[in-house]
Amino acid sequence: MTLRSSISVRVLMVLSAAFLVAAFGMALLLSPGTSLGAALARVDHQLLVNLQDTLRGASLGWLWTGLVLPLLARPNWLLPLTVAVLCGGGAFSLASRPATTRPHRRQG
Repeated sequence: MTLRSSISVRVLMVLSAAFLVAAFGMALLLSPGTSLGAALARVDHQLLVNLQDTLRGASLGWLWTGLVLPLLARPNWLLPLTVAVLCGGGAFSLASRPATTRPHRRQG
């Protein structure tokens, strides 16, 4: 494993742990049935309206209805948990990759 991939593995592991702690904290501090949209509305009630206006203004209305709305209906802890699993999988994938070595060059 090269130095670059070693640093990448460590960064992904730290991100995975941070998002896992965030998901656990959100599940404990807020009721587990609270949707992500309700939790965001508690923080800033204008945030979702601004996000919707921005996406529709950029002709990305399909993104609002196809991706953002279904995410907002899910439990609040599910999004950070998903990011934690993806970062952990990326770290595991990079760590298990065999090291590549360059062939020895002959000097002639």
